[in-house]
Amino acid sequence: LVSCIISSLVTEHAARSMALAEENGEMDMARGKEDERMMVSIANPETVEPLVNMALMMRDPKSKKELLAVTVEVEYDEAKKQAKLAQRRKSLEQAARIASAVDVPMKTRCRLSTNIVSGLLHTISESNASELVLGLHHKHGLLDSFLGNFTQALLKGTYRQIMIVKS
Repeated sequence: LVSCIISSLVTEHAARSMALAEENGEMDMARGKEDERMMVSIANPETVEPLVNMALMMRDPKSKKELLAVTVEVEYDEAKKQAKLAQRRKSLEQAARIASAVDVPMKTRCRLSTNIVSGLLHTISESNASELVLGLHHKHGLLDSFLGNFTQALLKGTYRQIMIVKS
């Protein structure tokens, strides 16, 4: 009986102090919102807009940090690589335009790597990204997994929050 009375009093006191801290704007700092760094992985030019829009909706409106849009290229043939890099840069420019339309700064990065997963993992660690937004792959057959081998390898390689968007 005594423990029930004490626990209810302690809970009421903690709830009151949390409500006051939220009114004063101190709760956002306690949650660590200023460390939020969002990265958007762009692979398909058709999914640029939904991915950037999802990142903009998830982003804290009070945050001053810029978003990071990244694309990873693994093409080894020099002629094909230049053409694909030009296409990837256009996608990154489109992402930057979408973000700037709502006054959100966005850095873009086009990365060359031997593997898409390792390229993204290195970019996550270099930029200290806390969240990654990427698109869901399209299943081509019955034997394909729901997330795909790429996403499963990415989930195994990092402990950061990953949002997979179906667009």
